[in-house]
Amino acid sequence: MSIWHSKVSGEANTDPDLVGGEDWDAEHPLGAGTLLPVSATSIVWNATSSTLSTYARTRGTGLASRTEAGVYTFSVDDYDPPLRSGTYKAYTAVHSTSARGAWPSGWRAEVSVDQDYADVTLRVFDDTNTLADPTVSVDFTVLTFMGIAPDI
Repeated sequence: MSIWHSKVSGEANTDPDLVGGEDWDAEHPLGAGTLLPVSATSIVWNATSSTLSTYARTRGTGLASRTEAGVYTFSVDDYDPPLRSGTYKAYTAVHSTSARGAWPSGWRAEVSVDQDYADVTLRVFDDTNTLADPTVSVDFTVLTFMGIAPDI
């Protein structure tokens, strides 16, 4: 992902204090504090047929798959944005759970992102804190973000 400004007049930017400095056609590297959405994914667990389906996803997001009971994964492509020197990418994700029935008491879901490969993992735990497929059909929505942080 790159951020570009287009010249409309064809003339050079004469004010170096403006975004992009003197060359509006150059890539503008992303600096610390930048937060970009990279994926919006909607997946559904069907408890009746014990199947997982990916119903909506953004460009560059892989189909979700079940790797074991209660563990669902998919990959994200951030398209390698230009970063300023001395910064690095850090991923985070948030999710929502919409059960098509009563969500069992004590059950929970959590999401994490592998920082090296941008693989997203959604895990579902039962009331004994054991990985388990939901006993009701569930719609999960996962939003994945890439943040730019200073190098530590």
